Formats: sequence, structure tokens, C-alpha cells
Amino acid sequence: MKLHQTRLPWNESKVISTGNLHDYLSEKIADGASRHLPASVTLCVDPEISESQIESFLEGLCDYLPAEFATRDQRSARFVKLGLLKEEEIEAFRTDHRDAQPWLIYYSKDGGLGTYDSTAYSRQADAGMVPCFAMRNHGVAWQKTDAGDYSTCLTTARKAGEDWDWNSDIGHESSHAAFSPVPLFTLPAEEMTEANQLSAVKDPRAMTPKHLASICYLCCELAVVSIRGERRETDTGLV
Repeated sequence: MKLHQTRLPWNESKVISTGNLHDYLSEKIADGASRHLPASVTLCVDPEISESQIESFLEGLCDYLPAEFATRDQRSARFVKLGLLKEEEIEAFRTDHRDAQPWLIYYSKDGGLGTYDSTAYSRQADAGMVPCFAMRNHGVAWQKTDAGDYSTCLTTARKAGEDWDWNSDIGHESSHAAFSPVPLFTLPAEEMTEANQLSAVKDPRAMTPKHLASICYLCCELAVVSIRGERRETDTGLV
């Protein structure tokens, strides 16, 4: 695997990139791992991150993912056993669209996604990034194409000042990139206000495009939560 210099799509910062890790991970993990992986997985690191840190992260990635994939298999089998989906249906859901959204993992020196212009999207600039309103170290980066539309990638970093959270940063995010891509329009460019919250809607006729985007985002999250069996602080625990 050769490292090369490039720039982050959302702020032009100089970083070192591994290029697409799909083949590397498939070879290291084996046992049919490629069917679970997003078609494009790239690690970008700040120049301050040493090669030993890169190697340690990649080793951790290869150690973590097999159990992650096993959990998805077990959960999928449970859906089939309950008669909710056929085996071929849930397999197609998990594997047929792995090329829908590239996954860019950003190993920044201090954590977080770095600087970004929160007004870029509204100004129709050439590139930008919108962070998740709940997890500011996760987001969707975008670039305008020659055809005038947008290409996006899922962006993942560790929290500022913290180590990698393998469950959240890798397990959850790799699921989005593999089978539940996050559309750019579902992420609010500004802070969520009470008026924008779906729970505040009392009349369906009063729903705005932002409320509809929230519904789409909720569906993306529920797909990942369900397949992974993620617990949430609710009465059901969502398991």
C-alpha cells in the first residue's frame, strides 16, 4: 500500500491518503469480507500522524470489522427467522448498493473534521461539508461535478481530543457507507431549531421540506440501528 499526498475535498487541507482500501481490507480480513465493505474506503491523515499510527489504526480496523460483520449476519438471520424479510431480500439490501457513497475516514491530529465553511452549500460553492447535527465528527462532504450536480462521500473522524470510538466511528459509519448512504439534503446546514424539529409538527399540512428531510434521515439511521442491533435510550431499546 502506497501513501500519497492529496487534499481534503471540503477545505483543501494537505493530507496523506492511502487510496482505496477495499482490496487491502478484503485481503486482510478475508472470509467473504468484500461483500460487506463499501466499494470505496479511503483513509486520509494529517501530516502529523506517523506511519506507525497509520499502521496501528489499520490493524485495529482489520481486527474490529470481522465481529462487526458477524453481528450484521446474526441480526439479518433474526429478521428472516421472524418472517419479516426473505434471506435474499435482506442480503440484497445490505450488499447491492455498496458503491452508492464512498467512505472517507479522516485521521486528524486533534480529532474532528477540521475547518469547513458552514455557508458554502447555500452559496452553491464548488465543495463543502455538512456535519451531522448530533455527531459533529461525522458528516457528508460534497463536490460539484462538471455536469453541474454533486458527488458526495461519507466523512468520519474521531471526536476532538478523543480516541477512536470503534463502535460509533467505524461500526456505525461503515454501515451507512455499505447499505444506508446519507443523502446530503437530509443534513441541516444550520443548527436544529424547535421549528425545524419533526416532533413539533402538529398538522401534516404544515410539514416543510426540512421536516421531510428529517424523515428521510430517520429512515437512514433506523436501517443502521436495526441491522446492527444498536441500543438507544428508549423504552424499547431498539433491539
